Order: sequence, then structure tokens, then C-alpha cells
Amino acid sequence: MASVKRKGFTLIELLVVIGIIAILAAILFPVFFSVKEQGKRSVCKSNLRQVGSAFSMYANDWSGVLPPFSQVASWGPTGVTDLWTQVIRPYMAARRGAHVGVDYLVCPTRPDLRGTYAYAVNYPFIIGYPSYYGQQGGARLDRIPRNVLVVSDGWIVVYCPAWWRFDSDQDRDGLRDTMAATIENGVIYNGWGGKKHDGGCNCLFSDGRVEWVSLKDWVTNKRGIWGEARFDRYR
Repeated sequence: MASVKRKGFTLIELLVVIGIIAILAAILFPVFFSVKEQGKRSVCKSNLRQVGSAFSMYANDWSGVLPPFSQVASWGPTGVTDLWTQVIRPYMAARRGAHVGVDYLVCPTRPDLRGTYAYAVNYPFIIGYPSYYGQQGGARLDRIPRNVLVVSDGWIVVYCPAWWRFDSDQDRDGLRDTMAATIENGVIYNGWGGKKHDGGCNCLFSDGRVEWVSLKDWVTNKRGIWGEARFDRYR
């Protein structure tokens, strides 16, 4: 009697295959996500290196002094070249009126932030107004210790936490990352701002290098990365 050849898979075999695929997916998907985020972090670092080069060229043209936060005395109605994001435009071959971190060199980790500011300066002791509550504009680049950051991920400006301490945990991860008094209409202009690279941020330091810093170190001023809270310290 001729034997009957089996066609297809049994239910058990199908379940085994599906189980193997599910296990492989659980292992590989986080790896793929991590690789993708590493790529975004690299783009962000490249953006900040270009900002660092622009700051350095600006300082060379202005007796070693970094650009001010704004070319006007204090916050208010501004022209097309007032904020630091526009002041460095001539050193970055960008169109007139363009803002770094808004119109170009946008961090890819948070596409929902497109159209707003992606990077923040260390305010007010490194980058400040020309004359406002004792501020003296930008610091001298050669007087800033190499462990002090100049720009990091954030929304246009972050107050030195040694001066104005963070008192609110906006993302509920157990770390106070924002100053509640500086949240206006849902916009955080002194704090983390929600943009993370694997639980940290990219920072441009005074010597031109760009490094990833954990959120905990960033908000707690570890190793004095925000510098001293003195207006005359780096002038």
C-alpha cells in the first residue's frame, strides 16, 4: 500500500516557528532602535560641532569674546539678527534670518520640535545679554575651563543651575529637571525640555569637543559643567 505524503506543517510546528520569530523580534528590535538612536545622536553631535566652529570664528573676530545671548539689552521685540541663533549665521553659510537649530542643523531625535529651538546656551555667565542685571554679553572663550559647557540640547537658553535651581520634574523620572517659574504657555525655556538621547544630552564644551552627558549629571551640575555663578569670572 502506497504511503501518503504529508503536505504543509502541523499546528505544533507552526507555533514553534512563530515562537522563534517572536523571540528573535524581541531581541533584535531594541538593537535596531538603539542603532537608529545612535545615528540620530551622531547627527546632533555633528550639528553642535558646527556650532562650536561658528562660535570659535566669531570669537576670533571679536577679540576672543563669544556672541551674546541677544544683541539687544534685554528680552523683548527683536530684529532679524538679535538672538545668538542668528548672530552666528554669517559663520555657517545660512540664509539671512535663519536660526540655527530651527531652520537648519535641527536635532533629529525630536522631529516634533522642528520649527522651535533645538539647542540652548549656558546662560547667563557664559552667554548673556550685553547689559542686563549685571550681565556682560559673551565670555572670553580662552578663559572658560574645558570642562564647562557652552551649548547643549535644550530650548534656546538654560539658566545655570548653580544660580537658578531646577525644582520641577517634568518627565516624572525622579529628577528635577526644570524651573517651574520659567514654563510659559507649555514652553520650557529653563530646563530639560524633553529631548533626550538615551537618557542624556549632547553638550558642546569650551574646547570645541562634543560629549554625551547623562540627564542626572546635567541637572546636578556634576564636575561643575555649568561653570561658576559669577558674571566677572570668565571676562
